[in-house]
Amino acid sequence: VLRFSDIRRACPPISDRILSKELKELEGWGLIARREYSTIPPKTEYSLTALGQTLRPVMAAMAAWGTEHRSMISDQS
Repeated sequence: VLRFSDIRRACPPISDRILSKELKELEGWGLIARREYSTIPPKTEYSLTALGQTLRPVMAAMAAWGTEHRSMISDQS
């Protein structure tokens, strides 16, 4: 479970508007669940759904590939 600010810090640079749009899209696909709390200040938490959990191995493989090829990727930009 992560709050919006935690997600934003984990994937810079991204604007609040774009992150919010992407989270809504993932929620619409059933990959994440959004829970809002009626507190001051407002609090929203996001978590992976059961369907979203099935993507963990795919994302881990992509992260490993990125780490392994980081030097080749950064050399081309």
